[in-house]
Amino acid sequence: MLFINNVSRIIGILAAWQLFAMLLLTVVIVVLRYAFGIGSIALQELTLFFHANAFLLGLCYTLSCDGHVRVDIFYQKMTTYQKHWANAIGALVFLIPFCLFLLITTANFFYDAWLIKEQSPEPDGLSFYYLFKGVLPLSVFFLLLQGIALFFQHAIPLVYKPKADQ
Repeated sequence: MLFINNVSRIIGILAAWQLFAMLLLTVVIVVLRYAFGIGSIALQELTLFFHANAFLLGLCYTLSCDGHVRVDIFYQKMTTYQKHWANAIGALVFLIPFCLFLLITTANFFYDAWLIKEQSPEPDGLSFYYLFKGVLPLSVFFLLLQGIALFFQHAIPLVYKPKADQ
């Protein structure tokens, strides 16, 4: 579990750096356009992909930090023991099956794009769209790993902790 949390942390750092790269690239695009009259569709598409990659790759990091949105109306009133139950069941019943479904779906999506070497529909756009579509199954895979780690982080205390914590 610690290994998966560390991997998620590293991926989160990489996602944050992509946001920084996106910011710099946006500044370059604005300067090129308004100072020199040069426009670049490929650079604009690249900023879009940096943004998408940062979001997608940041999913596992956000889950590892318990940063996803939750309905706290009930959760905040639960005991620690009940929170472990809610998180373990939520991961096992909802998160992990959903990630498995998404992994299959996005892997097929990426595979189809890879087969045709999908490119931008724009004439001056990027010629390697299929590589960016590979981030979809990759991000879902890391989210699945983090979901499995989350399940064990909350299931183990249910088994091994004394029930006095209830």
